[in-house]
Amino acid sequence: KAPTALADGSNEAALLDACAAFAGRARRIPVIEPVVDAISGFIAVIPASRSDDLQQLAADCVTAFDPFRAPLTAEDRARRKPERLTARQCDYLDRWGYPYVMEEFRFHMTLTGRLSDERRGPIVARLRERFAAVDLSTLAIDRIALFKQAEPASRFRIIGSWLLQAS
Repeated sequence: KAPTALADGSNEAALLDACAAFAGRARRIPVIEPVVDAISGFIAVIPASRSDDLQQLAADCVTAFDPFRAPLTAEDRARRKPERLTARQCDYLDRWGYPYVMEEFRFHMTLTGRLSDERRGPIVARLRERFAAVDLSTLAIDRIALFKQAEPASRFRIIGSWLLQAS
């Protein structure tokens, strides 16, 4: 799920418990073929092809943890620039607090911030070269993690990690 504040009446301990319970019933994604590519102005590791299992895991996370999400503030909603979103993305923003969920979700592991067009090409090439030296043939999605951000501008830190245990 996208970063969010906890809903009134929710607490971190309950969210940690919910993460553990979710991991106990969610299936791992055995292997994805990762590639380095540019998406939406930044560079990320993404699957070479769409994985229905990975899409389902992401959707399940959205629905399972939504009760812990505080409603979007007007400022949060405006920050997502709804005027630039499709009708479905606006619906998802209002329903789930983030426009890029369900069918709009694209799994990615971010490697950079936004880059200019001129910088992006050479950096993608260099990162592809570096990643080619790493054996990622066994990259599996086998756990979920919960991160916390003390302040809006601070770094995220991991506060829990759970192996996906369903078979």
